Amino acid sequence: MKRLFKRNRTTPKNIRPINAEVVPWLIAALMLVTVPHLPRLPFWTTFFVLAIVVYKLLTLKYPKLRPGRMVVIILTAIGIAAVMLQYTKLFGRDSGVNLLVLMLFLKLLETRSYRDGMVLIALTYFLVITNFLYSQSIPVAFFMLFVVGFITFCLISLNQGKAGISLAEKIRLTAPLLILALPVMALLFLLFPRIPGPLWGLPDDVYGAKTGLSEEMTPGQISQLAFSDDVAFRVKFNGTPPSPAQLYWRAIVFWDYDGRTWRPGNDARRSQPVVSTSGTPVEYTVTLEPHQRRWLFALDLPVLDSRAKPPSPGHYVLTPNMQLLSSKPIISLSQYRIRSYFNYRLGEKLTKRERTRALQLPPYRNPKAIELANEWRQTIRNPADIIDTALRLFNRDFTYTLRPPVLGADAVDEFIFNTRRGFCEHFAGSFVFLMRAAGIPARIVTGYQGGEVNPLGDYMLIRQADAHAWAEVWLDGRGWVRVDPTTAVSPARIQLGLDAAIPARENPRFLLRRDNTFFNHLDLLLDSINNRWNEWVLGYGPEMQNLFLSRFGVQNPRAYDLVLWLTVSLGVTLGLIALISLKRIPNKNRDKVQRYYLKLCKRLAHAGYERRPHEGPQAYLKRIKGTDPELGSRLDTVIELYAELRYGPERLPANVVRLKQLSDQVKLSVNPDQRKPRKAAM
Repeated sequence: MKRLFKRNRTTPKNIRPINAEVVPWLIAALMLVTVPHLPRLPFWTTFFVLAIVVYKLLTLKYPKLRPGRMVVIILTAIGIAAVMLQYTKLFGRDSGVNLLVLMLFLKLLETRSYRDGMVLIALTYFLVITNFLYSQSIPVAFFMLFVVGFITFCLISLNQGKAGISLAEKIRLTAPLLILALPVMALLFLLFPRIPGPLWGLPDDVYGAKTGLSEEMTPGQISQLAFSDDVAFRVKFNGTPPSPAQLYWRAIVFWDYDGRTWRPGNDARRSQPVVSTSGTPVEYTVTLEPHQRRWLFALDLPVLDSRAKPPSPGHYVLTPNMQLLSSKPIISLSQYRIRSYFNYRLGEKLTKRERTRALQLPPYRNPKAIELANEWRQTIRNPADIIDTALRLFNRDFTYTLRPPVLGADAVDEFIFNTRRGFCEHFAGSFVFLMRAAGIPARIVTGYQGGEVNPLGDYMLIRQADAHAWAEVWLDGRGWVRVDPTTAVSPARIQLGLDAAIPARENPRFLLRRDNTFFNHLDLLLDSINNRWNEWVLGYGPEMQNLFLSRFGVQNPRAYDLVLWLTVSLGVTLGLIALISLKRIPNKNRDKVQRYYLKLCKRLAHAGYERRPHEGPQAYLKRIKGTDPELGSRLDTVIELYAELRYGPERLPANVVRLKQLSDQVKLSVNPDQRKPRKAAM
């Protein structure tokens, strides 16, 4: 076991060792960049990392504890095996980040030389990028900017060697580097040619599941979303926003029911229905948060238009269910423009297959509801009157609640005849079941209803809590007609939103947002800032780049033009940075001081006293005094004046002239056998 710790305790003489004072700073930088990952990493990784940090700090105080190469190799093998057992693979977002964190801290464990420190800093810069695979929010971006500054601070500290400089001086050197890099970063961001979609392919696990609407609907599922304050999408209208009763954001249409769960089913063979519209359409732009699904959101009833850009109609399709679908899953912030009509007629004739699907019911389920619907069917001839009868039923003794009781196998029977407490999916599902049992084709539509206007950004905010379910029934001569049974139970849900529809005791968060003006205004302010960030940073694609350049009179630039302008702009910017940096170069007096000193050193070298590369003026003088005290005494005044001019606060021209005179007065005798400079003994 001793042999594992015996080798490599000391750094070889031909390798530049790392300054021990820099190691704690490197550990701090590694911890800072790893902190956002810790909640996502397995507990054993956190324990492993902390153990290495503690052990590394112990080796600084007790160098004999430094591990040998074999220990590092064994720990590396254990780390790789643990990652494989945890994730069953090494390539992917989660497994790759975990492995990178482990390897970085193992590199820290064996870091002893300047080269090791430089490699560690370079990899730490790379680990910063991995945080953006999980979140691109404003707090993460600014925290990573701080981390980059701290890593740069460590880079400066590493390059100071044993001499070192004060903490304030290191910060003073770090700040200008970051400030001068900002214009270069801005130019690369604004002018680098953009392409649609991600720049490179990423593993599948980069795009994890998100909360939101599901491809299935089960009683109690949408009510869980009502507790979420997360943003689903934002909408900016071209003109006055519609009334709350018109804000039905269509997403998914459900046809098939197995007695417990509603599913969309397959409509690939269905043809597009005949749609007729009237009135003035509403035009709006939707900024959609990534939800890893293909569906988009639009007001009833969306229409495709060649003017609806971006994206072009080729990027999304309108299904026979009038459901707007993207060609690919929404894995990043997306923006699209669309038009919708509120006055429309959806469909002229229902096919036999559609009618069969819209009347399908699971066998041997909910007999009481079927019996009730059959009574309506036998006594009421007009389908519209049957619909009104069902709505009047829900209007009596039913409660709209976020905490509905759990239902059993005959969910519709239990809901209608026993519990009578439910959320929108309970009312929509039971209503459609009753309609089908009464012989009226019906289906369920899910999406969002309502929205909150943010006056600070002049847009509408739709949250996950606005998720909603309603019904569509087929009426001959009118086509598919929207019927929302929730309005019969809680009209406030549609007119005033969810906050006004539920009791405050069920969700104190809504009470806080509704009654606390300061909290509500702060929430809207933060969302307005976040919306700007989404539009101009995360959503800065080809369209936004063209929009930005159009403000400067540039219309639809080619990639070649962008590269040319980027090159010229970077050249000009780097030239200005160089001019600013030149101001920090010593003045002419200081240049003369250095020139006079080097001239004296050259004369001393010819006399046999060559200055060593690492030798400062005082050390150089001390060595000369040890060999030739008389010459050293003559150099005392010259070296003292040089040090004062070179490193002191004042550089008076008179003192520079005096330095030249004193250095010229130093007489040196050179023996004939010393015509070549004698190499100083090392």
